[in-house]
Amino acid sequence: MCGTNFNVHSQSVALLRDRSPWLLDNFIPVDVAGDGKIGNCLFRAVSLVLYGTETHHAQLRLLATIEALLHRDVYDNMSVNYYEPYKVDDRLVLSDYSTFVTDIVMNGKYSDMHTVLAISSVVQKPIQTRWPIRPSDAWDIPLTKLVTRRDVQTSNPVNILWTIGAQRYSGKGSRLNLNHFVQLLNDTAVSDACLQEKTYDKDDSGAEENAVAPEDDAVELPPASEGVMKLMNRFLSLDECLLLQNDDIPTLPQCPCSMKEDVCYKVTRFILYMVSVCLFGCLSTQ
Repeated sequence: MCGTNFNVHSQSVALLRDRSPWLLDNFIPVDVAGDGKIGNCLFRAVSLVLYGTETHHAQLRLLATIEALLHRDVYDNMSVNYYEPYKVDDRLVLSDYSTFVTDIVMNGKYSDMHTVLAISSVVQKPIQTRWPIRPSDAWDIPLTKLVTRRDVQTSNPVNILWTIGAQRYSGKGSRLNLNHFVQLLNDTAVSDACLQEKTYDKDDSGAEENAVAPEDDAVELPPASEGVMKLMNRFLSLDECLLLQNDDIPTLPQCPCSMKEDVCYKVTRFILYMVSVCLFGCLSTQ
């Protein structure tokens, strides 16, 4: 895996070396942009591990918001259908549903374990979060949790680390403000040539979080054939989605019931969904 150059998150390496060194035996913490508020960094980390770029974080936030609004009972701790692993863990303190949906819909706002649950649903993968401080046992912290939402059919998780943001790590005895997410990349999945070391000065505020990411270079998409089109590892623009509604393009009666990767389908009776890597769906002709 070397579709992009990854920046090693040096603060997380130092943190794990002191407090959870076993994680460094299998994982490399990979940096993403952050503003110190656990805002977009969670979406950026998932985007980076799935698509090799952080630029799809806004689309992931939108899909997670839709998921949370359509399935309130799963995310509302007052509901009898509240996500069971959260319900039975009395150590896990999360916001109420109203606060959660108010935050998730806003760019840069706080993310928590409810957000992790929503992302698991929309990317159709388990998400393993890891809290890097071990008081007695590796699984003693409630924010170390394997989160698997409805209909997820794969057991290969996205690994996410709770960590410190742009501030410098001050050493083993220092107080920590775990206010950032980074992905933990399996060290067997990436070569040394893909990794770069990124360091921070004390006054580095991580302001790039709010910068507008450049658009990917335009890629000419192949023509749709029999209702199926490869996405070339990118999301479709609105113009491209509308183009696919052209009656000259063949349609399928329904989406195939199988794992889908980097493709979209044009079918006859479905609402628009985007399909890329682990996301799947159908394009409406109505």
